[in-house]
Amino acid sequence: MRLLKVVAWADAVLLAVTAAALGDVEAGVLALIAVGAALALRLGKGTAGAGVLLLFFGNLVFWTLSGALSNLLAHEDLVDLLLPGIHAIIGLVGFVAPIPLIIWKLNPGGKAPLIAGVAATLILGVMTASYLAVTKGEKQSVQPGDIAIVTENTSFSKKLLSATEGPVAVHISNDDFFWHTFTIDELNVDIKVPVGGQRRITFDAPAGRYDFYCRIPGHELIMKGSLTVALLQ
Repeated sequence: MRLLKVVAWADAVLLAVTAAALGDVEAGVLALIAVGAALALRLGKGTAGAGVLLLFFGNLVFWTLSGALSNLLAHEDLVDLLLPGIHAIIGLVGFVAPIPLIIWKLNPGGKAPLIAGVAATLILGVMTASYLAVTKGEKQSVQPGDIAIVTENTSFSKKLLSATEGPVAVHISNDDFFWHTFTIDELNVDIKVPVGGQRRITFDAPAGRYDFYCRIPGHELIMKGSLTVALLQ
């Protein structure tokens, strides 16, 4: 229980610092969730607080660990590796710590907590590795004629894009705390942009209007826009 409290408060502080440094609302909201769960533990709501932290840290470590590993393989800058990496380490400890507590509450004295903790860690590792396996690419600079977009504060800097039919080039820089994608289903466009990363994609687009969005769960509701492709004169 003590370890879980320490990790919860430590991550709340780290998320708050991240939110202040990056101006990231999502990191600020996560900091408040961590504080709420830590207070629940302190007020004696052990199982409820541990359950919230289990879900919270599971989500956090999944995205930050995959982001840190991908940034490492793509040779991103050191600061872009350290930010998700530190969060991933704290998140992994926070993810494993609540499991024995929850199971012990339900089945005092059993050996299930240790088994569950190991199993949960392995499952999370497999999920992260699977996500990483399909997340490739290296940092690319913006080229003349590119449509340049920045993701910041869980939002695209441009929500209305325009281009002429034929090859369209889009360059995305991610200044947010979490991964993002630039996805256009109708054109089979789906590029993943890691924390602090830059990605560029070129695709053919017939004349028409197309919706783009970030397909990370929850982001698709607020991170979206449209691309209008005009006929070539």
